[in-house]
Amino acid sequence: DSKPPEEDVGVQLVNAARIGHVSELRRLVLECGCDCDTIIAEFGIFGSAGKGYFTRSELGYAEERNALIAAVEAGWLSVVEAIIDLA
Repeated sequence: DSKPPEEDVGVQLVNAARIGHVSELRRLVLECGCDCDTIIAEFGIFGSAGKGYFTRSELGYAEERNALIAAVEAGWLSVVEAIIDLA
């Protein structure tokens, strides 16, 4: 699987932002030392369950996001405000 491990603190931060969990976002930044600018990246090919090889493809994708991007995409103003406050 080409996704970052779920226990990765950057993944946890982006997931907290995505679901609007302000207290978890604050905990990860203040107690675990995670930076709000942490970027996670995912790569793959749409419709492919395979793993291990990446080639140029019209169906290829690469996504990068941080907590702020995830919060904006999900529409969580409270998370956006918390990220600005923690900056």
